[in-house]
Amino acid sequence: MKKSEKTLLIALVVTLGVFVVVPMIWSSFAKPITVQRDKLDAENRKLDRANDTVSLSMSQVRRMVAFKERSLSSNSSQGANAYQQWLTDLAEIVAGFRNPVVSTERVALSRDKSFSTIRVRIDGEGTAEQLQQFLFRFHRANVLHRIVGMVIEAEDNSAKPQLSLRITAEAISLASADVKGPTLFPRTEVASLSGNRLAVHSLKGFPEKAPFEIRLGSEYVTVSAVADRTWTLELPQGKTLAARADDMIELSLVNEDFAQATLADFATFVKQNPFAKPAPYDPRIDLIGNKTVERGNTLEVSAKATGFAPGDGAVAYEFADEIPAGMQIAGDKLTWTPPEGTAAGDHKFKLKASGGGLREPVEAEFTLTLKDVNTPPTLQLAATDKLSVTIGQTASFAVTATDRETPVEELKLAVAAGAPEGVSYDEATKTFKFTPSAGAPIGDVEIPVQVTDAGDTPQTTTLKVAVKVEDDKAQFTVFTGMVAADADRQIWLRDQSTNHKIVLHKGERLQYAGFDAEVLDIGRDFFTFQQKNDTLKLQLGQTLRDATVIASLEPQPASVPASEAAIKPEPPAVPEAAGPVQN
Repeated sequence: MKKSEKTLLIALVVTLGVFVVVPMIWSSFAKPITVQRDKLDAENRKLDRANDTVSLSMSQVRRMVAFKERSLSSNSSQGANAYQQWLTDLAEIVAGFRNPVVSTERVALSRDKSFSTIRVRIDGEGTAEQLQQFLFRFHRANVLHRIVGMVIEAEDNSAKPQLSLRITAEAISLASADVKGPTLFPRTEVASLSGNRLAVHSLKGFPEKAPFEIRLGSEYVTVSAVADRTWTLELPQGKTLAARADDMIELSLVNEDFAQATLADFATFVKQNPFAKPAPYDPRIDLIGNKTVERGNTLEVSAKATGFAPGDGAVAYEFADEIPAGMQIAGDKLTWTPPEGTAAGDHKFKLKASGGGLREPVEAEFTLTLKDVNTPPTLQLAATDKLSVTIGQTASFAVTATDRETPVEELKLAVAAGAPEGVSYDEATKTFKFTPSAGAPIGDVEIPVQVTDAGDTPQTTTLKVAVKVEDDKAQFTVFTGMVAADADRQIWLRDQSTNHKIVLHKGERLQYAGFDAEVLDIGRDFFTFQQKNDTLKLQLGQTLRDATVIASLEPQPASVPASEAAIKPEPPAVPEAAGPVQN
């Protein structure tokens, strides 16, 4: 064998040793290590599964603890009452639903009796924004509940329709939960509120350390510090709260899944309201309220921009030009208190609206009117003598009316309510007339008369005129005799109702029973007398009411100036007909 062949043979043997013998030797050493490593890996996997089981169990324990905290009272009846009351406050106070009705539909116990489901129905009316507020606060509350049904119907066809709402909510009462109080969350009352410092009556059930959230009326605020029974509230810049003593405060426990949620997260329905009628873009500004103010008063009106779909935020209003003195605007409320010296009449100004869904600012010009105060007219009786009238006769009287703003000829006189029967107003003569009937009571009566001016807001003044109503003594006053002594003749009249005797001579005046007449002539069984324009004759044995007209002078004009007329009785006999006046 050659040397080279030997070298190749040795190399072959060495190579075979490396690839065959060495692995066999290494295998005998490595196998026990591999077996132990596999065992270790198996144990590690068992440990991982055990850790997973422990972690799951701990998670379930923590979840169960959280469920117990969120659960209603284990006393399902008590829990149902507390949940119903909480939903009532949420619907009525927080969301502001109109006519909310909250009722418990059912309380159902599970088969294994580990929990009860409490179903409550909320019926009411509201806007999409109010529904948004309800859903936000419902889900943010740390309660084991959910909404299982909701029916929404539009009550009108507008850009912001009123909605009819029926919401069904379901809450859980775990048998293993604590027996809780009569309310879903702890409550206390306001002792006092000054700025952002809120003092309360009791701290029972509330956290000892801040921060935590509370509800005061419809407002949710964060308590940032606690000092005894006084809390410091975290309020946004410029925001203030109003509260009275004994107002209710409720702890607001927040579901950790919704701790970072905001009201805007629930705005989908508002922005995509399927009931909202698309509004054409035709923006305008209106002023809601009276546009006229009397001097010395303050006018209040509201600005309202319409003609576009509402957007995020509120519309902002401001003046676009110079404004009348004393005018200002806050939000959408415009007030104007004209200072002294401001001229009466129309005053113009411009308003500008922007934001809240407007694509660009909108301006509009308005006119407000300042009017001088319309003072009531004055009214007084034209005559100064005491007024009287006899039953069956007609009396007239006039009044004097004046007004600072209305001309006399535009004042309207009238008989006021409550006047006795027989009172009327004669527009032609500007006089009031009173004819008491036979059954009218004797004595003093008041006749209410009134005057009304011609102002935009008419003012009326009433005057009560006192009139004495007297019995008709003329029908009882008899011409009983004529007595003559030489040339001296006298007549005797006697009022049989009072036994009053009247003695008159020629030329003297008969002033009795509504008469104011001069005796003209005295005969054996008669006498004549002049009453106004009429000459009357009375026979012996007749009453004054039986006097007859034997002659009449030319009548005077009937018109009596309103400033000069006074109450005057009509003649006892009918002035337009001769002959006896019948009783």
